Amino acid sequence: MPTTPSPVTATTRSSMTRCIDQYRVTRRHGPGPGRVRSSFDETVGGGCHPQVGQVHGRRRWGARMTTNETTRPRSRAWLDVPFSEKDQAKAHGARWDLAARRWYDPRPRTTALQRWAALPDVPELLPGEDRSFGSGLFVDMIPRTCWFTNVRTCVSPRDWERLRRMILGRAGHRCEACGATEDRDAQRWLEAHERWSYDDRTRTQTLRRLICLCSPCHLSTHIGYANVTGRADEALAHLRHVTGMTDQQAARHVDDAGRLWTDRSARTWRLDLRVITDAGVTLRRPEAPVQRSRTADRVLHAHRIDDRAGRRS
Repeated sequence: MPTTPSPVTATTRSSMTRCIDQYRVTRRHGPGPGRVRSSFDETVGGGCHPQVGQVHGRRRWGARMTTNETTRPRSRAWLDVPFSEKDQAKAHGARWDLAARRWYDPRPRTTALQRWAALPDVPELLPGEDRSFGSGLFVDMIPRTCWFTNVRTCVSPRDWERLRRMILGRAGHRCEACGATEDRDAQRWLEAHERWSYDDRTRTQTLRRLICLCSPCHLSTHIGYANVTGRADEALAHLRHVTGMTDQQAARHVDDAGRLWTDRSARTWRLDLRVITDAGVTLRRPEAPVQRSRTADRVLHAHRIDDRAGRRS
């Protein structure tokens, strides 16, 4: 035999129904002139159920989570861990946040991890940086006399990690030349690359921009290095694929870049890195120009030996 709902249950249901109807109207049309937003809109069911509105911790039961609360990243004790030191940091207890792509201290102020304690973030737009300079994919060979004076070799590993994280983050973790993302299975990585301008009168090589490139685009940019390491065909094929150049156009482009490289390599250039020093990044003293040439010869010789050994095997 069916039972008749108790007066309390009927009253509660009637009250709940009115609140739901009011909530639907408010959600569809907004408060509107002369209309007061219901408490239900702020706390789902608040005041309409004996249990709704009770405080559980810092949130009332049934309260809607705001957009900021659902998307705001968790606060972490972040670390600036260079890639070469990640295993050391992990051994000391550091953990990797996959969403933020960054290491953190799960038990803040762990003594062994303080050497990697995060420094202030580098601004997304560096002082004096021109993000329109050197857009797209093109061969951009560094003069021989400037080898081994890139930003990475001129700053500490921790500062390089800060810069690299900013560069990849502002690019949305996509290559700024072809739009590719990182793919570990395909051995495609995202890397930072410098765009330089050269003043022939003052013989100054000025850093104008830092850009995010995928490893295939980076290889095509440094096609001289690709040639030395036996990957010139791979670099050229990627250059043609991304730019739409024909074989003849690509060959002419590489020849022009080669002549420019030869001309610039006959001079000694002074570095201007104010774009990063004005952002609070400290420089290490780069090698002297004479020593750079010797280092370049030694590295090229080692690459040629490795290339010949690879062909024999």
